[in-house]
Amino acid sequence: MLNARLSGEQLDHFAPVSPKGMELLRQELEHGRLTGRGLHRVRRVARTLADRQGSVDVVSDAHIAAALALRARVAPPARGRSAQCGVGRMSFIDEKTMAVTRLAMLPSMSAQRLRKLLSAGEPNEILAVITAWNNPREVPIGDMSFSLQALLVTQCSKTIRRPLGELWSAALRENCEMPPSLSTMDVRVLGDDDYPSVLADDRAAPAAIFTRGDIGTLNARRVGIVGTRNATEYGRQSAAHFARVLSQHGVAVISGLARGIDAAAHRGVLGAMYADAQCAGPVAVVATGLDVVYPREHAGLWKVVGERGLIISESPPGTEPLPYRFPLRNRIIAALSEVLLVVESRLDGGSLITVREALDRGVTVMAVPGATTTKASQGTNMLIRDGALIAIEPDDVLMALGLDTRRQVPAFDSRLLPNEGDSDVLHLFGADPLTLDDVSHAAQRDLGLSFGDVALALGRLQALGWLMCTSGWFERMNCPNDLGR
Repeated sequence: MLNARLSGEQLDHFAPVSPKGMELLRQELEHGRLTGRGLHRVRRVARTLADRQGSVDVVSDAHIAAALALRARVAPPARGRSAQCGVGRMSFIDEKTMAVTRLAMLPSMSAQRLRKLLSAGEPNEILAVITAWNNPREVPIGDMSFSLQALLVTQCSKTIRRPLGELWSAALRENCEMPPSLSTMDVRVLGDDDYPSVLADDRAAPAAIFTRGDIGTLNARRVGIVGTRNATEYGRQSAAHFARVLSQHGVAVISGLARGIDAAAHRGVLGAMYADAQCAGPVAVVATGLDVVYPREHAGLWKVVGERGLIISESPPGTEPLPYRFPLRNRIIAALSEVLLVVESRLDGGSLITVREALDRGVTVMAVPGATTTKASQGTNMLIRDGALIAIEPDDVLMALGLDTRRQVPAFDSRLLPNEGDSDVLHLFGADPLTLDDVSHAAQRDLGLSFGDVALALGRLQALGWLMCTSGWFERMNCPNDLGR
């Protein structure tokens, strides 16, 4: 019952609510559709609506009903139902998480606009204001900050001459669905305790980030490794080697889960963790929603990185890989990095965008030299010529971090690296041997590969020395120089 659920002090806040309004709240509580925390949110919104209409003496049942209707648009799952937020742990998807996600998913939303919205008040209250925007009688203009009012009357763009408030309100009324994939990730808002401190101080920190995995991975020392998607074998070998040794020294390697250098760096870290679980995990910053794997052939790699390390995105669920999002992603890589290492880059490569972002933040930039006749190394060689620190071996990066380089680590692995598809198959192996059927089942489930593709991949991995087969059982070679590919 309402009186039994609230303390005397809490009841004093409800003195202006009419008897019929109290009855509506009591019914919501008794049916489990409202909690004590939600009760106060409803009261605040109802009070705002009452003030807007000049009803300063009492909050009527109509105001309570309107507040409950607005709340229903961002309601969390029914009481007692839980969802998995992050890998391997259960928690409720609360109202704030739902509201922040709805705001981030609005059309024409940018990082700057979302930051202004979330700095103007509680996400649920901002969402209620926007939802009611197209009905002037419901909009609590008097209680809105000037910055919020200014933002909502701003035109979407030079080509779309429509106020943002009008566009967003229509979008909220037309689509109230939340993506089911939200239950597989965490939402962290700038200013909250669970927002990573290493990113919070950045001048362009995202207003909210979506994460999957262990946020504690960012507590380690951090090096970003970036480079071209069209990497040479030398570039892939170098990226994997640098990443592996850095991980063995407790340094978290940050990259973008793209083809080429990014993938090689992540796989180098995973190889180190395979040999020693105490190594630092991989960190991936992606430009899509966490439920949109790009490129698609990296589905297996995404899964393992999310399980063994951390994936970060400022894009809400469902966000597709649009070109303009990748430079935005690069600024986050730069902001998280203490040192940025460029392995291979063309003169016009996207890695140079990350370099500019790093230099703007005072982050040390290093580059791996390459052949002067190779286009893939033109950008890195130019960086060295223009003053970037040269990185010939991982010790150079460790010294730039001020870390001890005396720890004994395996030498550079002379085996050829598998291609990206075969590398994903290799990561299906743990300490125990597997049959062809075992591997085929896991590869079909996690990677979408056919039986024939798996058989060919196993043959290539054997030929390269990464697997051995004894009496029909395949086993990973425990080579001390395993690069994780």
